[in-house]
Amino acid sequence: MLKKIFIVCFSFFAVSTLTAQSHVIRGTITDENGSPMPFVTVFLTTSQIGTISNNNGVFALRFSGNIDTLRISFIGYETQRIVVNNNTESLRIQMQPFITQLDAFTVSGLSAEALLRHAIERVPYNFRQEPFLMKSYVRHKALENDTLHFMQEFALNIVRSYDPSFSDQRFLVRNRNFRFTSDQSYVVGAGGHDIVRGVSNVFNARFFRNHDIRYLPSTTFDNRPVYVLESSPRNRESGINGRIYIDQESLAFIRFDLNFRDEYKVVVQYERIGDKHYLMNTAAVFYNRQPFGRVVPVKTNAVTTAIIHTFSPSDIEGTHIRGRDALVVHATQEYDTLFWQEHNALLPDSVILVALEEYFARQRDSAFAPTPQRNELQQEAFLRRLYVPNLSLMVSSDLAHDFSAFNHSFHSVNRYISNLLVRNFRRPVPGALALLTYNYFLSPPFGDAMSEWLFLNKNEIRAGMNPTMFNRYLTPYMFNVNNTEMSDFRERNRLDFMRFHTIRNDGRYVRSFLIEEELARVDLSNRNNRFSFVMLYWIELMQLRMMNIIDPFWREDTELSNRRESRQPLIVDRGRSWTAHLFNPEMDYQRHVREEDLTDEEQRYFRRARLWSLLNLGSPQMFFLPRFSLGENHSFTFSLNYLPVPFGEMFRQNIWFMQNHRQLHGVFFRQYRNFERTFFGIGYKLYDVRLFQNMYVTSSVDFWQQPQDFNFRTTASFNGFRVGQTFEYRMLRNQFSGQNRLSILLGYNYKTKGYMSESFFMGENFNVNVGFRWNF
Repeated sequence: MLKKIFIVCFSFFAVSTLTAQSHVIRGTITDENGSPMPFVTVFLTTSQIGTISNNNGVFALRFSGNIDTLRISFIGYETQRIVVNNNTESLRIQMQPFITQLDAFTVSGLSAEALLRHAIERVPYNFRQEPFLMKSYVRHKALENDTLHFMQEFALNIVRSYDPSFSDQRFLVRNRNFRFTSDQSYVVGAGGHDIVRGVSNVFNARFFRNHDIRYLPSTTFDNRPVYVLESSPRNRESGINGRIYIDQESLAFIRFDLNFRDEYKVVVQYERIGDKHYLMNTAAVFYNRQPFGRVVPVKTNAVTTAIIHTFSPSDIEGTHIRGRDALVVHATQEYDTLFWQEHNALLPDSVILVALEEYFARQRDSAFAPTPQRNELQQEAFLRRLYVPNLSLMVSSDLAHDFSAFNHSFHSVNRYISNLLVRNFRRPVPGALALLTYNYFLSPPFGDAMSEWLFLNKNEIRAGMNPTMFNRYLTPYMFNVNNTEMSDFRERNRLDFMRFHTIRNDGRYVRSFLIEEELARVDLSNRNNRFSFVMLYWIELMQLRMMNIIDPFWREDTELSNRRESRQPLIVDRGRSWTAHLFNPEMDYQRHVREEDLTDEEQRYFRRARLWSLLNLGSPQMFFLPRFSLGENHSFTFSLNYLPVPFGEMFRQNIWFMQNHRQLHGVFFRQYRNFERTFFGIGYKLYDVRLFQNMYVTSSVDFWQQPQDFNFRTTASFNGFRVGQTFEYRMLRNQFSGQNRLSILLGYNYKTKGYMSESFFMGENFNVNVGFRWNF
């Protein structure tokens, strides 16, 4: 059986042996009893390329040099060095235990805890602080009860440094994946854990308070003495169990064998190259917890196949990706066998080989599913991310009254908080509950309350605010304003008084518009984008859209409570109150307008508005239909909106058109209706036009015709317009990924007289906005 596996494994390399100008060294590694040894490091010291043996002890290593030294090492065994050349083909290597008389407890008087602390302090001396290029191969496999459900392989270029201030840059060279069964369970891999990169976070103050650390008998690695420490949590319910291997001479970390309780377990091996140590391989198991108590373990093997100390950005291969990307979304090369034959990798074991044989047997009677073929523009659009963690904040020359700047900043904060919740809850159910709690009890109520508070503040009314859904029915959003103050408000500025009825709807519309235009920019067939959409956008989009249907028109008649006047909501039953004041502008202020208070004509108008509000369901993104194709290189999407406004109603149709996968255009049609007639408006927005290197501009213009003096019953009209631009200067460009960290934003808006959802002001207004966007 072993011989058959050995032959099949090496058949993966048959074609490349004939076509590539390089040589393959093949071998099997056994222990002193002749049993196969997995995960043994095999490294060429001159070429600085390597691999590890698979579960069957088999390895294959490709190199292009003439003469090199092959180093075979494993913890507790004698390191073997074999001179190889172009004539070396097949090796059979038997490892022997290293016989040592080390005293396990002689550590110059240091306790085990003190030794671990010293090793952490020595990381800057033992691990390279300057950036280096590491080529890596990773395999994920979802294996449950001896059934292989899924396998994914990918080759990476990683720019890394063991300086804690350096952010690793990952580049995907190639990947492929196989789903062997019909099981579609969502699984994530454990990834390649470089423990030393985050050693101070793993072994932090809390760890030392809650764990016991003791010495175990010493061992060796690469024929050098190694101390072995054992960690065990004092609280048996949580903590880190495992062993830590530290080189005696340099106090460099050599190996971690850790079990993070029910989350995952990982084995990490490091090798000495010159005077520094580097990650060589990782074996990890991450336990994916599915509904109904099911657990699907995902096993990960990561192998460093090359270390390059001196390199330039042009030497880096692949597409820049983020650490948490689901790599299955990228274009796979399942049938591009030549690359995988030529690439140094961990050879497949017998379980994988059997699954692959059955997989390809099922494919023989049908055509292979072709890999998606994309041109450069299509590939760029496909990989463009919907959300890269960032914080974008704007302030205005009219700071306390700028509705647009507030909604821009609040939208960005919402995205970032949702991202933090997703990232910090490893299990899907608690993460989903946290998102739902935030997006129902905290975020929309805060947006509604702040919209009203800012608007009242503009009108010099100082109201109390309760910006959450918690205790909502005991304390309204806005309170501490008596009937006299509200009556004065109505007499002083009737239009703003009417706008106060609708400002919540305006804010929800503006924030849903910001979400929809972000969705219009990207390709949601990318699974990373679909995941970001569902977790970071969809819940809030649904909430905002539905509340603009339910809140003004569909809530049941609510009675005032027995609380004192200043603790009552300022307006109860907004839809009926808005309707009553439209038809009867001289009506005195009332906190509560019941349905029986409306005339027959007003009731018909209210019911009609209720039905029109269902247009707010007209957003395809709510139903996971993000974009529609217009041929190979063009696409579009749209949304429909209905809003009550101070002089009647607004119907809006937003259309976004993507040209050549790069340039986004927005066209916005509006109809304003009062009691007598319909008026029209149109807007256009051109997104992210590059002016010159690092400088981009987004421009917009709007024209409208609206009722004269915003009167509900007038037939006369006036014309107005708005122009605006936002300039973005992108800076702090990463030398490896090419992505910028910081953007400086500068914009202006000028509008004539007229109503706009994005602005508090009904009259002429000009403001300047400044801000920044920080990409994390």
